Amino acid sequence: MHKKLGLVLVLAGALLIGGALALYGANRMEDEKAGAAAVETAAVLQQEIEKAQTQHMETTVLEQPEAASPEPSMDAPADETQNEPAPVAMVGEYEYLGVLSLPSLGLELPVMADWDYERLKLAPCRQFGSVETDDLVIAGHNYIGHFANLGMMKAGDSVTFTTMDGAVHTYVVAKTDIIDPEDTEKVSESGYALTLYTCTYGRQSRVTVYCERT
Repeated sequence: MHKKLGLVLVLAGALLIGGALALYGANRMEDEKAGAAAVETAAVLQQEIEKAQTQHMETTVLEQPEAASPEPSMDAPADETQNEPAPVAMVGEYEYLGVLSLPSLGLELPVMADWDYERLKLAPCRQFGSVETDDLVIAGHNYIGHFANLGMMKAGDSVTFTTMDGAVHTYVVAKTDIIDPEDTEKVSESGYALTLYTCTYGRQSRVTVYCERT
């Protein structure tokens, strides 16, 4: 009787270990697939960004200097182009805002214009705000090729976000923090120009990086 019970326990343990290994393998494959997709998409976006920058330089060279304009009156309408949202680029069926560069982690990541859990499996996503209003929040999955090592960043690290029109926005890490999932205000209303965050593996907390413009 005891031998049969022992055999059953051994078999049950083997099944549990096998299931755990299979789950680990599936997660690793998903992680690697997501990282490869991000690298490929970032390369496509970078090509589009370089085209936009080249076109901007050519247009600047071709422009002729104009006569000085009179001082605008206080009643003159504001330049509406300053409030226009940053352009997006389509890759497949998704819209992307630009490329996020994290030199200290060796990462160049595409950033989607909108977010949901399916999009997060492909690339980091804009969740709140924008570069224009200095309150951009980017969420990323804890894949190795995405935001898994976000907690390794430290104050003073440089961060760059390049939008699809070729504009380069530079930041510096002000601080990092571990927050509770319920503390959404610490992400959406942080007061920082750029906030990056991801879940820990147990999803019990959020690794958050706050950045200031330079």
